[in-house]
Amino acid sequence: MILAIARKEFAEALHRSRFVIGAVATFALVLGGVLLQVDDFARRRARSDENRIAAERMREEAEDPREAARDATAERPLAPLRVLVTGVERGAPETVRVGPGLTSMASGAMDTNPVLDLFPPLDLAYLVGVVGSLMVFVFAYDAVSGEREEGTLQLVFSYPVGRASFLAGKALGGMASVASPFVAAFLAAALVLEASPEVPLGAVERASLAVLGVVCLLFVAVCYGLGLSVSCLCRRSATSIAALGGVWVLVALVLPNLSPFVARAIYSAPSENADESVAARVRERHRAAFNAERRERRRAIREGTLSQEEAIAWRRKRHAEVQEAMEAEVAAATGPGRARRRSLSALTLNLCRLSPVAVFEFAVARLAQTGLAHEVRLQEALEAHRRELRRALWDDVPASGLPRFEMALEPFPARLAGALPEVLILAVEAVLCFLVARVGFLRMDLL
Repeated sequence: MILAIARKEFAEALHRSRFVIGAVATFALVLGGVLLQVDDFARRRARSDENRIAAERMREEAEDPREAARDATAERPLAPLRVLVTGVERGAPETVRVGPGLTSMASGAMDTNPVLDLFPPLDLAYLVGVVGSLMVFVFAYDAVSGEREEGTLQLVFSYPVGRASFLAGKALGGMASVASPFVAAFLAAALVLEASPEVPLGAVERASLAVLGVVCLLFVAVCYGLGLSVSCLCRRSATSIAALGGVWVLVALVLPNLSPFVARAIYSAPSENADESVAARVRERHRAAFNAERRERRRAIREGTLSQEEAIAWRRKRHAEVQEAMEAEVAAATGPGRARRRSLSALTLNLCRLSPVAVFEFAVARLAQTGLAHEVRLQEALEAHRRELRRALWDDVPASGLPRFEMALEPFPARLAGALPEVLILAVEAVLCFLVARVGFLRMDLL
């Protein structure tokens, strides 16, 4: 009985004009967005390769290692799946300056169009999370309330059909009809990535892509369950679509954008610039003290009371001591601020998790390596690279021997473990939505 009702619901959905319009729009938007993002990825990759070659040439031609270190740059690792999920990398430069400060250098920025930054990217995450959720609500708003207004429910239950079986069939058929356009669009996008030579897909990326598709289906199930529950709780379709419009504004726009301001009002944290200024003062003080000691040793060499070999041995030993003390003091001075910023980020994430759209964005961004966790890893790797550059300068390493920045993307188990909390949240929300729909339908007055 459940399968028969599901087949009937699926067949009826396929003949509705809104399904045809929604399916065509979904396929066209997702496929067009992927093609645009593939082209953008190819341009970014080409600029990154050019910048890397230019940096190597500069190292080879530089005579002063300090000048080479001051102008040192690092290339941001490009995640292939950013063509589907742009995440926090939208507008971020490929090249980052790692000399005096972590200041982004928009290398090759003249080749881009700054107007594009004014509008959301047409990636899969945005199309499914924002546009797709609204489309699912349009599909589901009259799943039950519409049949109630038309009197179809009274006719159906004049036969020996249980309410639970009827709702299960409606949910199964409706979910299949709603998910089919997204599945078709996702498969088309995956085929484009496989056929594109500009986007290198390895085993890790393919596994992440498969899980990303499952997360998309789970999010669609949450949206359909939410729409079905509202349809069961409302007597009229007009009331249902109005309520779902308010719900969409809340979960897609209000909660994700309001959460950072609420978190900042609850919990304060110093800016990174303030900590960087403190660290710069600490390093300058240690350098000044060390240079004063070096001047005394040079005076002793001129006076003949200290040999050149003894001065070199002292310099190497003292340098290690100063470097260790300086880094320890910098860590102690900036540690509290860094901890408070992490606590603020955690609070913001937890507030954003009240929205299924934000939970979906967090999950797919973690799988694609374009989320906040990847950005934190990048900042930590850049800071470690800066420390290596400083040590190399203290050790008088030539310009050609200065360390290079290398950072690999996370393996698949780490990505899956990072996205697992959001996946579980979506699963729980989907179950709760369908349970609310079941309770509302069982208590519904058919008249």
